[in-house]
Amino acid sequence: MKHSICLAFGLTVICVAGLSHGSVISDLIDFKDDPLQEHDSAAKDEEFGSRKKRAIGAVTATLISAGIAAGTSLIGTTTSALQAQTGFVVTVGIEMENYSKWLLADPRARNHWGQIAVPPTSVKPRTKETMIAHKTGHLATGTSGVASWRFAKGGRAYRIIVMWSVPYNQDHYSNWLGLGIRPEQSTDPAFNDMYYRTDDSWFVKKDFYHNTNTLKFCKFGVCVSGAMGTTHKPRVIVRFIPQSIDDLAIGLKDMIDG
Repeated sequence: MKHSICLAFGLTVICVAGLSHGSVISDLIDFKDDPLQEHDSAAKDEEFGSRKKRAIGAVTATLISAGIAAGTSLIGTTTSALQAQTGFVVTVGIEMENYSKWLLADPRARNHWGQIAVPPTSVKPRTKETMIAHKTGHLATGTSGVASWRFAKGGRAYRIIVMWSVPYNQDHYSNWLGLGIRPEQSTDPAFNDMYYRTDDSWFVKKDFYHNTNTLKFCKFGVCVSGAMGTTHKPRVIVRFIPQSIDDLAIGLKDMIDG
């Protein structure tokens, strides 16, 4: 179904007619026209084939930049600044952006290699939070592990699973990211279960070296997408996005005038 999408810039309101909600959601998932994505040059350089596509990208960029607020872990700071404060040569910062109407609660994180400096926190709708991990001092190892957040949808509980690996030796190894969604369980999967296993029915993974395209996974009416840098200090951006406009966070949904 086509709709007009209206955005407010101060006292000025601009409406673009004939856009589909599905196209906007798809752009959010694919990181298109996102100024934060220094690691996804393909998305930034892509030429859209029509005015409609360019308009969708502009709407998406506005939703990203204006719609998501910094949560408690990012008040007065940035993920990169928190990574620098650790003083380690191998760090990772994982930002979780919540575009849904559901709270991402009961965060859990378990490191496989390294240590967690800033643990994950709950992520309110229309908010982003960060977590920071780094290598262990005086060891030639990197940082790796698994983090998860719970959300309730339709009377059932599910978990978003994020697996990361940033090696110390990047001559022979590369950064890896895994993303999954599955029903709530008492324990999260071990790092090795995701790192050494091929993609399963509940998760996908990829390395970020030559190919830095967005990783995405959809199930149970929601999607999780992510991308990361290729250095020893990458920033990972993960987005939790509902597939239905009706499940967008209040405020984000209001920006899309049906």
